[in-house]
Amino acid sequence: MKKIIILALVLSIAVGIILMAVEFGSRDKENNIELRQHAPNISKNAVTPFKRLLREGDRLEEYVLRTDANGFILPSKIHDEPDIDIYFVGGSTTECETVKEILRFPYLVGRLLEEKTGLKVNAFNAGVGGNNSQHSLNILIHKILPLQPDIVVYHHNINDIVQLAYYGNYNAGVSNEEGDDKFSKLRGSTVRLDTKSIALQYKNALEGFVDACLSKGAQPVLMTQILRTSLDQTPNRLPESLELTIPQNPFDSVPEPAFLKVIHMIHKEFNSIIRDEASEHDLLL
Repeated sequence: MKKIIILALVLSIAVGIILMAVEFGSRDKENNIELRQHAPNISKNAVTPFKRLLREGDRLEEYVLRTDANGFILPSKIHDEPDIDIYFVGGSTTECETVKEILRFPYLVGRLLEEKTGLKVNAFNAGVGGNNSQHSLNILIHKILPLQPDIVVYHHNINDIVQLAYYGNYNAGVSNEEGDDKFSKLRGSTVRLDTKSIALQYKNALEGFVDACLSKGAQPVLMTQILRTSLDQTPNRLPESLELTIPQNPFDSVPEPAFLKVIHMIHKEFNSIIRDEASEHDLLL
């Protein structure tokens, strides 16, 4: 009897180890939410991107991106004893890598608020190119909230669309060991979108961000996002199902009109979700 119990225990442990290995292996391939942030105390040069943009004009200019000891983009901490600390989260349009340091909008907001209010304002830029709202929620909880921010500005839309449209949820992803384009294995394929699910996931992510801020006494400020391209007509109501053909190389060519139309429809819906969330909680928009 004792031998049977020992054998059963050994088998249980072995099965447990196998299941753990399978789970961690699966996580490595599928879990796409991570603490994506800039390293502290870096200084690097960036060149205006993409061959398509260079063909449109002479834009080959170097820009510097520096970070402070906490990984926030410089200039950041202007005052040792500020009246207000504001933190900005978002993707590349918040990061503003290929913009001169003193012209990046998070920094400018701090300076403009000082001019208009007479208060001492520190504006910290936690934007990272490619980040979506789940990445920023991670940064918010583990990095920003412990610093006791007064205000946190949320600026997300298009990166959430890409993640949710291409994979269907925030967790999924396919690792790409050959380059920086994590969507390379999907290029040229056509996916069917459950737009109701996508919109709900984005809404839940936004609500989670707002709730996390409010729970720690930080005031969330929500921003809608614009697109550089425009369409003459975008439906007011988002269809429940859409097809999307993922561009082969969006960096060096203009995406097809059919692709842009789908992106515009979802983009418009996400901006509406942002406005509704701001209205529901009486937040600045």
